Amino acid sequence: MIGVAAEEDRRDVQKIWKTCFGDADAYIRFFIKTHLPAGRCLVSKEGGRAVAMLFLLPSRCFYGGEGRAVQYVYAAATLPEFRRRGLMEGLLAYAHETAVAQGMLFTCLKPASEALYRYYGKLGYHTAFHVTHRILPASALDAQFHLSKADADTVFAQRAQTFPVGLLWGRELFDFVLREWKMAGGESLAFPGGYCMACKDGQRVLCKEIVPGGWTLSAVAAALCERYGLPETEFRLPWNGAPTPDGGMLRPADDALDPAAFEAARPYFNLMLD
Repeated sequence: MIGVAAEEDRRDVQKIWKTCFGDADAYIRFFIKTHLPAGRCLVSKEGGRAVAMLFLLPSRCFYGGEGRAVQYVYAAATLPEFRRRGLMEGLLAYAHETAVAQGMLFTCLKPASEALYRYYGKLGYHTAFHVTHRILPASALDAQFHLSKADADTVFAQRAQTFPVGLLWGRELFDFVLREWKMAGGESLAFPGGYCMACKDGQRVLCKEIVPGGWTLSAVAAALCERYGLPETEFRLPWNGAPTPDGGMLRPADDALDPAAFEAARPYFNLMLD
């Protein structure tokens, strides 16, 4: 039986998450506390208990001159002993039917492996989002500006102005993503005219999102490497059109949407939960 998870399903959902993803209990509670009461978790039940789940996070996509509601699939998982029974296929079909009924443009997700790209492809999903990765070393020159804590209101406004085509969180989900990023050790950093979302990632800095504000990436890399004491920075940037090994996928809920044409518009797909 498929339905929206209720409070009585909380422990089952926590068990599925812990079993399948192994995240820290604090993170699992943090996520579920926010999204389960909001009716964003679908579950499939066997014998009265939830054994498979996925979360549907609301977002908007700006494409073709208009904004449309979309939904992002996150934390899709089935307990090991209940796999290969079609439970996840049922949940994804239910999610698609919901998107169609509510007039959404599409449902999207970010597969975690090559096998999952093939799996979702068989269920009607198309790769349509990409991110360009670029690694720059620390500059021999000193940083040209100081990085400070970014104001959430300013970052939210700059995102809307900078990325005209693609997925953008509404304010509630954006604030949640910022809290999640901070919980993972990330920072939101401001500099004159722009901002970046950065964290330490092994022996380099990861810059997950950036609005450069007229500065070169080399200048931003110099400031980030200086801040973290690391030799290089990896930037995740809007897609430049070159082939990429990974990307987000979508399943149209509106028959008028052509996934190939949408992909050609290079829609922005970043600052996602992945």
